[in-house]
Amino acid sequence: MNGQSDSSRINSIDSLDVLKGGLDRSDPRVLTQRLLVGDTFAKERRYTAAEDVYSTVAKQAHAAKLKQVEGLAMLRTAVLYAALASVDSTYNYQARKAVRNIQETTDPELAPFREATVTLDRRIKAGDKAHDVEKAELAKVPPGQRTDEAILVYAPPIDLPDRSASGSKVVAMSGDPVPQWIDVTFVVRPDGTVQDIDVARQSDNVRGAWVEAVKVSLAKRLYRPLAMAADRPGLRRIERYSLVYDVTYASASRVQVRSSVPRIEMTDLTVEKPSG
Repeated sequence: MNGQSDSSRINSIDSLDVLKGGLDRSDPRVLTQRLLVGDTFAKERRYTAAEDVYSTVAKQAHAAKLKQVEGLAMLRTAVLYAALASVDSTYNYQARKAVRNIQETTDPELAPFREATVTLDRRIKAGDKAHDVEKAELAKVPPGQRTDEAILVYAPPIDLPDRSASGSKVVAMSGDPVPQWIDVTFVVRPDGTVQDIDVARQSDNVRGAWVEAVKVSLAKRLYRPLAMAADRPGLRRIERYSLVYDVTYASASRVQVRSSVPRIEMTDLTVEKPSG
């Protein structure tokens, strides 16, 4: 959240080492933490490193007969490459391969993960028409398969504007040392679409066109249809979006600077109602 990506990765690895010190290496808590280490690699755009971690965990979980962990590891690889393929078609091969690896499993405990790949596979094949294809599929969901929860099915990438449009020449060159953030409220309608998008709070340093880019992405989200009448108001959500410039090193130097390439971090702030 503060752009210290190295610290995030190191802390994740330290947590893994602590767990390994008191638990068996095939313990599901150790393997799950290892997946989180892979996630830090993915956030740093070190996709091959992330895939290596996910693959290792999948093999270890398979050997330990931990099917849920194995499925989570395999699905992470598929989701990663499907997301990359949605903005860069050169990742289509890796995405299809990761999906196929899950679909070719036969263990009954991995059935939910095979079901998840149906959506991923459809999205990869749809390309830039993924939103319309997914919306048509969700319209076919029968009442008995609708949900009481907001389950996200499709979220387009946030298309950040060019850095020169950031509103600050200094930021465009060196990055902002203090993250900008906005808290966005919106409503998931009974049919799974989104409406009533509004910025409820924001940091004092918010500027530029990135806020509008977040709203555009949210407006195209699709959730699983809700188990409620069409005239009901739906479910209200609130999420925080932070524009973060990571700490990196100047070219041919060990001097730390802020990257000029920002990224978005999302934190779900919705307070879920207790069941029952």
